[in-house]
Amino acid sequence: SLIQILTHQMMILLSVLLFQILPTIRPLSLLILTVVMMRTMSLLTQVKNLPNLSLILLVP
Repeated sequence: SLIQILTHQMMILLSVLLFQILPTIRPLSLLILTVVMMRTMSLLTQVKNLPNLSLILLVP
């Protein structure tokens, strides 16, 4: 669906941004950011009820 495609592209964008700013981030804050992102995505999955989203996130 359109929402899945958009969410997937959003995640790719976020990943690219993350890797670009990665050297300037302390490991702890990176860990916190990762946890926050994962929680946000799981919340989105629950709200939008998209079972395929977790699959997209798990597959590199």
